[in-house]
Amino acid sequence: MRRALPTSLAIIAGLVIVVLCLLVPVLLLLRLDDDELARWSDIGQAVSPVTVFFSGTASLASRPRS
Repeated sequence: MRRALPTSLAIIAGLVIVVLCLLVPVLLLLRLDDDELARWSDIGQAVSPVTVFFSGTASLASRPRS
């Protein structure tokens, strides 16, 4: 019974964090105008090759060696 309160608080805190992580970006996106959305789209396109590179590097590094 002593662990019930900390466990409940941890679950509630986790749920609050998940909800905020979903809600905050949506609210921010709804407030942006077309120019800002276009700018962030350009930034996303510029960063995309970097993420592909690091994803490929991580997959190669995690391969089992024989």
